[in-house]
Amino acid sequence: MILPTIPKMILQHTNLFVLALGALAIITCIQHSLAANPGSIATGPRVEIKPDVPLVFFEAQTANKVLTCTTLGDKPGMFDQLRWSGPNRSDNWEELRRRHKVKETHRKGNALELEFQRPTPDDSGTYYCQGTYQKSDAYNASITVRVYNPIKIENCPDRQYVVEGAGSQKITCRITGDALSLEFYKDDAHLGSTNPRYKWDNDDSLLLLGSVNSSDAGTYRIEITSELTGNREKKEIQVEVHSKPEFPANSINEFSSVEGEQTELKCNVTGNPRPLVYWRDPKLRNSSSVGGYFVNPEEGTLLISKVNKNDDNGEFTCIARNNVGEASKKVLMVAMQRPNIYAFENKTFEEGTEAFLECRATGSPKPVFSIRRAGLNQVPYRMGDGFVTDITEDLEGGSAPGYVYRMKVKVDRSQFGLHYCNATNKAGSDEEVGQLAVKHRPDLSATPREQFFKLGDKNITLTCHIKAYPKPIVSWYNDMGQQILIAQEKFKASMDGQTHIVTMNPSLNVLANTDRYKCVAKNEIGEPAEVTIQVRYKTRPGMVDIVPLDFGPTMAKLQLAVPNDGGDRIRAYKYIAEGITMDNFNPIYNYPIDKHNETLIEALPTSSVYTIRNLLPYYRYKLSIKAVNDIGDGDWTETRIETRKATAPNPPIIIKPTLSSPSHLGITSEYQNGYLLRWSPPELDNGDPVTRYIIKLFKIKPEDSSVEPRDDEPLIIEQSNERPLNARIGPLETNSYYRINLQARNKYGDSEPASIIINTIANRPLMPEFNPQALTWLTEPSTPVLVGIVVLALLCLIIIDIIFCVCFQIGVSYSIRNCCCPAKANSVISDKTYT
Repeated sequence: MILPTIPKMILQHTNLFVLALGALAIITCIQHSLAANPGSIATGPRVEIKPDVPLVFFEAQTANKVLTCTTLGDKPGMFDQLRWSGPNRSDNWEELRRRHKVKETHRKGNALELEFQRPTPDDSGTYYCQGTYQKSDAYNASITVRVYNPIKIENCPDRQYVVEGAGSQKITCRITGDALSLEFYKDDAHLGSTNPRYKWDNDDSLLLLGSVNSSDAGTYRIEITSELTGNREKKEIQVEVHSKPEFPANSINEFSSVEGEQTELKCNVTGNPRPLVYWRDPKLRNSSSVGGYFVNPEEGTLLISKVNKNDDNGEFTCIARNNVGEASKKVLMVAMQRPNIYAFENKTFEEGTEAFLECRATGSPKPVFSIRRAGLNQVPYRMGDGFVTDITEDLEGGSAPGYVYRMKVKVDRSQFGLHYCNATNKAGSDEEVGQLAVKHRPDLSATPREQFFKLGDKNITLTCHIKAYPKPIVSWYNDMGQQILIAQEKFKASMDGQTHIVTMNPSLNVLANTDRYKCVAKNEIGEPAEVTIQVRYKTRPGMVDIVPLDFGPTMAKLQLAVPNDGGDRIRAYKYIAEGITMDNFNPIYNYPIDKHNETLIEALPTSSVYTIRNLLPYYRYKLSIKAVNDIGDGDWTETRIETRKATAPNPPIIIKPTLSSPSHLGITSEYQNGYLLRWSPPELDNGDPVTRYIIKLFKIKPEDSSVEPRDDEPLIIEQSNERPLNARIGPLETNSYYRINLQARNKYGDSEPASIIINTIANRPLMPEFNPQALTWLTEPSTPVLVGIVVLALLCLIIIDIIFCVCFQIGVSYSIRNCCCPAKANSVISDKTYT
């Protein structure tokens, strides 16, 4: 009944059937599509893998990774036989478990996990999950797994070094990972791939090609980027350029010191890092473990506390080490010994014979010897002065090397006395004194032939200067040839060094009859020596010889001499002056006579010129002069002189600055715009006091400095005669030359000029008196200064007016107040009145 009905309905509703059939076909296609593609949106039964992505990345050799297969859609519980296969095959589920470390685990909700145990790149590929729906229809899903090696940096120290001068060097840094790109930088500058200086070698190191130098030091940076994940890591490496220890060519290779002293050896060495220095002594012992040695490896020094010639004289070895290498060199140590003179004997020789002086000394190195006489400014005897010297080794010198210095000389009495032997080397010097005695006959040549005494003295003392060796026997005789017996009461004798002194107390008749004595000296050498001494008795000096030389208005120059000094040196001169004017019209005619009391002038040893001062002009003087010695005053000698009329004074004396620097033309001023002129009064005012000084200033050219300036050009300055005598001259131009003429003036005229040439230079300070900036604020005031002065003045006037208003009821303020407020003003006045 039903079947015949359907065709009828179809025939009746053809359009609806066609539409329904089309919709059914579309739904069927969608279901089949969803069954074949489980990741697409579907509502029917299907298999799905989580994570729900077509491609998943696993980091190799890290934590375990899990893929989860689940069933979804209508009646998901109808699925069974879920299983995993792969990689890259959908039917090798047995091989998957056998060749890969995986584990399948069933979870609630019809889920099957595939767990990778620490996956490796071999586990990469496409994995499939398959399931059977209602035991007939098969459904599956797939996912691609990519197991990658991450960025890994190994064997890459933060600080590394390369060796200077070496060939290709490595900056070590091992970088591993999949699909990596690397970029290199040095001190933030990119190192391009075409740079021939650098090359990346086998993911292991960065090669520096060519010879390494100091410019290769710096901060290197490696930027590593994973092209799979986009991860980026950076690694910075501080690279230093190290060098082997080296000894500079100019380093010291030899040291020396004095035995017994402390010394230090130093080994200069270069290298990076700084090498440590160690030492071996001449016996090849490690100096760090030997007593008396102190090693400082950082400074490269070896301190020897006390130098010993036996242990320390020789070659030390300096050893320098750093992490690059080692170097060594020999350093010579010379242990020196100061000279020690152990023999310089006293010697005695007869005059005219050859003498041998010997000086024995030790020392290392070999000393230089010299022998000299004692006394100031005595120089050593030299070869070519009649001296012959030689030096030989002394086998008896002991442990230290000894030397004998021999000097052969033909002696004379001038060499009598102490001598010094000097031995000197680099370590120091030593000196020893010895006596050279020269035997010679007595020498009386230094005895004065005339000896003076004061007449009337009770005793007279005669001296006989004797040079002799050995000591002579001295005898005295009078002019009658009779020997004076020293043992008598009237005679006493003594020796003062080489001077024989005899004091006699003869009677008056002996003095009258005996005025000559003979000194006779004799020793074992040669004939006796004698000298006759004439006794003279001192008296007052004779008259003075006066020779007039020059006269001025206030002085006279005389040459004084005394032919007979009385046997004693002239000590002084005394003079008396008495004058009378020769000009009755002179203003000082009221005092026509000028008297000088007795005046003392100190005498010079020889005939000399003396000046008598403080005379009056145009006077006729009578001068009386006498000489004075220790015995007394001589007789007066008179002479007459006439002084000249008063005239202009002598030139003043310009005082040049002591600290100024003289130029080739004159004096450089201590200021750039002025000069401080100082002077002293004239030596003579020539009869009238100086009242003023005239200063004339001329600007000159350097080439015309010797030409006298014209009088119509100068700048003239007058200065009164007041102390201190100085004047500030200016303003002067900088870098210019000037001539300054200075004259003294009295009523008789001006003196001859005293001149000085000065120059000004720019690098000197300004003289304040002529500094144009010093008073600018006063001479050319600015507008703000003027306004300030006016405001200050007005303020002062207002304050004064207010004071007068309050205290005395007067002034401008009081008047204004009285006009504007008369009642209050009167009230104030009233209050003031009744209080």
